[in-house]
Amino acid sequence: MDVNSFLSTAKARSKNDVSVFHVGTRVEHAQFGGGVIISWSSPIAEIAFGGGHGIRKLNLEMAPVKKV
Repeated sequence: MDVNSFLSTAKARSKNDVSVFHVGTRVEHAQFGGGVIISWSSPIAEIAFGGGHGIRKLNLEMAPVKKV
């Protein structure tokens, strides 16, 4: 993937509505699977994922997550 292609893809990705997230929200991530938000400072969340993925800090405006 070249730089221009990467930038075009990033711009095309829509932002998540972060107002639906809070501590305790269960989420599903495209790569890490299911998890629970354990810390929240909009738009950054720390999420505890199962399956050996551990705790990840993600920008929920851009991360491929959805509320479940």
